[in-house]
Amino acid sequence: MVFISGPRQVGKTTLAMSFLKNKDSYLNWDIPAHREAILKRELPLTDLWCFDEIHKYKSWRDYLKGIYDEFHTSHQILVTGSARLDLLRKSGDSLQGRYHHLRLHSASGTKQFVNKDNIIHIPAVAFLQSFI
Repeated sequence: MVFISGPRQVGKTTLAMSFLKNKDSYLNWDIPAHREAILKRELPLTDLWCFDEIHKYKSWRDYLKGIYDEFHTSHQILVTGSARLDLLRKSGDSLQGRYHHLRLHSASGTKQFVNKDNIIHIPAVAFLQSFI
């Protein structure tokens, strides 16, 4: 499982979406239909799941722990979000040892890993490819 975190508009979702072969793999907590599917555990029939903004769900850590423990041998999981994902490193919670963390930083108000043609820069891609 890979967590991609960072400030708003840095390119977290764009980077994650570049790895999705099927748009159905993308689940955004802010979209009511996606939220309902997440809560019912009606996940897409794809090998890679991307949970965007799931940190807004009160029990998101326990949810992801259960999903990971049940499916980590058959599915890859990307999680994108902001500051709350960064708190994981300090919290010592039950997700310890289950994820790798990529923190994106803003670069002069532009998306750090995405150029004007939406081409993803190599450092972020290489990092994610080593886990996905």
